[in-house]
Formats: sequence, C-alpha cells, structure tokens
Amino acid sequence: MKMLTKDWRRPLAITVVVAWSTLVLGKAQKVKADEPIPVYQIAQRRERLPEIPPASAVCFSSRWFHPVNRDDPHDTFKAAEAFHATDFVWTYSLDPKFVGRLRQMGHRVFLAVNSMVPDPPDFRRRLRGRIVDLENRPVTAPWMRSWADPAWGCANSPEYREGFIEYAVRAVEAGATALQMDDPRMNMAAVAWGACFCPHCMESFRHFLKQRVSKETATEWGIGNLDTFDYRQYLIERKAPVGDAFAKYDGGELKKLFTEFQTESVGQFFSYVRAEIDRRVGRHIVFSSNNYRGSWEFPYNLFELGMAELPQREATPMTLYERYREAAARGKHQIFTLVPQTADGSEVPITRRTIAACYALGGHLIVPWDVYTGPQKPRYYGKPEDYADLYKFVRDFAQWFDEYEEAAFVFDGFHDERYSGHPPLRVDATQVMGVVRAKPQDPAAPVVIHLVSWQDTPSPFVIRIDPRQFPSGVSKHILLLLPGQAPRKITPTEHGNAEISVEIPALNPWGVLLLGAGP
Repeated sequence: MKMLTKDWRRPLAITVVVAWSTLVLGKAQKVKADEPIPVYQIAQRRERLPEIPPASAVCFSSRWFHPVNRDDPHDTFKAAEAFHATDFVWTYSLDPKFVGRLRQMGHRVFLAVNSMVPDPPDFRRRLRGRIVDLENRPVTAPWMRSWADPAWGCANSPEYREGFIEYAVRAVEAGATALQMDDPRMNMAAVAWGACFCPHCMESFRHFLKQRVSKETATEWGIGNLDTFDYRQYLIERKAPVGDAFAKYDGGELKKLFTEFQTESVGQFFSYVRAEIDRRVGRHIVFSSNNYRGSWEFPYNLFELGMAELPQREATPMTLYERYREAAARGKHQIFTLVPQTADGSEVPITRRTIAACYALGGHLIVPWDVYTGPQKPRYYGKPEDYADLYKFVRDFAQWFDEYEEAAFVFDGFHDERYSGHPPLRVDATQVMGVVRAKPQDPAAPVVIHLVSWQDTPSPFVIRIDPRQFPSGVSKHILLLLPGQAPRKITPTEHGNAEISVEIPALNPWGVLLLGAGP
C-alpha cells in the first residue's frame, strides 16, 4: 500500500480557513462597499449527508444500555424520552434488539468503535494484535490504566485490522446508520507511551526505512544491514527508556522517522479498514471521530464528522465560533459533548449556555447524560429539569433550525470581516452572543437571530438591526421565541431607514428572534 506523506496534515487548516474567507468575501465584493449586504447572500449552503443529524436534531448518548443491573438508577429510554431525543450517538452495542429499539425511537444511530476493539468472535478479550512496549508488554492510554483489560490494538497488525472490521460490520448489521471512532490516533499516540514494537511494526518500519534512508546514513546511525534491521533490538542495546519515558528519549532522526512511520500507519489503517467495511456491507459507512476539542488535524480529517469531548474551560463563545467555523471551512460537521468540571449544580449554567451556543452556531451539544468526566471519576447524568426545556425548544421550532446557515456573528470585541460598514446586527450589551442565520440565496425566507446570554446575572438589553439586510417588511413581523413560552410579537423602535432596535428581556440563557415571518 502506498505510504502517506505528511504534506496534507497541518498546512491544510490554514489553506481551508483562507479558502473559506475568500469564498465569503468574494461574494460580498459583488456588492458595492457603501451598500449593505443582505444576510441571505452571506449565508453559505453546506451539504449535509443523510447520516448526519439535521440542525434541529437532539443527539443523545447512552454509552451502554441502562439499567446495566438492578442497582442502576438510570434508564436509557426513559431519559431519552425526557430529553426529546431524535438521534442516538456514541453508543457501544452489538445487540440488534437494543439497537432496534433505538432505531424505533430515533432517526439515526451512531454505534461506537475504538482503538481497543476486543478480539472476535465473542469480543470479550483483548489478546491479539495489541500495541506493545520494548519489553513486549501490552500498552494502553494513561487515562485507561485503571480499567480492566484496556490494551490498545496495533494499526500494523493484520489480526487487529481483521477484528476491527468484523466488529464494525457486526455493528452495522445490528442496525447502525453510522459509526463513531473513539481515540483514532492509535499508534501515533502510543509513541509517547513507548510503543509499538510488535513484530508487525518492526517489519513495516524496516521497509519504511529502506525507502527513505541510504546505506551510508544507516551506517552512520549504527545500522549494519537495513534488510535485517530490528528497531526494538536496536533500542534495547542502547538502553532506551521503557514506557512513558520514551517520549523524552532523544533518539535523533531515527526516532523522528519512527514517529512519522507510526503516523502514516494510522492513515493506512483507516484507508484499508473503511474500504473493507464498505465492501462487506455493500454501502459507504459514514464515520465520525472523537476529534477532542474540535481538532481537525490528522487523523481527524479522515472522518466526515467530529463528535468530540469539549473541556468546560473551552466552552466560550469565541472558542465555539472558531471551532464551528473551521469545521464549516473543511466541509465537515461538528458535534460536542461537554465535560463538566463539577457535578454539584454549578455546572448547569455553563452547560445551558453551551447547549444554546452550539445550536446557534449550527451544531449540537449531546444531551448531558452519561458523560465521561475523567479517569476514575463518576459519569455525569444531567437532570431533565435542568436541560430538557432547551432541547424541547429546538424540537418545537425545528423549521427555524433546519436549512439555515450562519450569516453573522456578534460578541464582545469581535469584528465580523464579512461586513465592513454595515453589520446587520449590533448588541448593546456585554457577554451576549448574537448569531444571524438565514437560508442561503433565499431573499423571501424569514431570518432568525439567536441570542445567548453568558452573563452571570442576566439582564434586559437592546439589539440594533439594519433592516435593509433582512427580508422586506421586517419591522412589521418580528417574533420572540423563548424556551417554554409561546411566541411573542415584538414591535421594534424605528430609527430611520438604516436601523431598528428591539428590547430583549433577560435570557435564561437563550432567545431567538424570527424576522419576516408573517402575511
């Protein structure tokens, strides 16, 4: 199989973001600089595969079926109903009956695979094709070392590749509409833990070196014969550190090449297994991955969708905006699950804001239930009374989410480069996020404005709108939508042709203005 090169990794992020800016600004330049730009011209249509949840979906993750036993107080299906779930994601199961119930209740099911898929045929043990260190001991991620039997699989092992494929095919046969890959970095992550030095890796690395290293260079590095070279034995003879300490080991150019080799091994692994899964099931299987924090560097860019853990410290308006903007620039979609720092009730306000912000930006925050919170910590099970009203809000007004795209973003100190002298929206308040969403190239469609308060003590505020950038007659047809309340007609204050203002009540934390929906 042809080796992958590193040319298409990190530089792609810069290239794609520049392309996104060029595309949007290119359209804006068709309008004279002194003229306002309609928001429907700024909004860019994005293709969404059928397997990807629509903007109005409520994504729910039950990592495993609950209750797991008689003492388990949690129930997958009762909780899903309470939170108004429409799509089930990131669930581990090969049980057709359980998955069938998920499919009856929801539209899509993302069953999960990971870097430690157990061995077929019963998928109960992890013995074959495992990543090993210099002493031939199985290796796992640091955050999994307290788990029972957590050995990761090796991307270069034919045994592990076959087991991974069999597991994935079983998941599709059980009813999965798509698959979620957790910990996709595999061998490239394991280099920092002193792995992998299994016979498959040593043989493949030998072939890798023969394509890149001259005999003269090999001799300088102390390699007598590249045809028989064993990197594991080479390191043992030089008393290289075992385990995590290998990350700091100065192995020179040879170690750099080993790191590059293991990175390429991951790319080759996914290229092979995904093609084989598609062949065996007879259709293309969409994959998401846990692109932690919303990263799109390699190998996350190999997947159609990001479904990632987001640390609470990064749940801020600007961070979320940048993460969603990069996903859009790459033609990807992003779903987050928030990792709370506490579970004493103080996490509820920030979680509610993040739910609202993710939807405002065209994404989703997975229902905060059965959430991983860290090694040896209890999982987080949010209460419906704390969050369900926000998810019901989305479902009640689904038509104002689906097919709408982001057209303007407002937050403290941020300048939206798509507009010069005529921003469509201004917010006369601090710590309030505003997002304009419109149907691309549809001047007749109503426009929505999402407003999310990040204030610790929310208070009323005023927003200012340039009506020339919205549907005609907008000042006569404005509705305020709030969770748990009936739509409220709003009469704005007019300030000439170029501005109207609207008074917004204190938000907890979310409100949506619907502009232009009326006779």
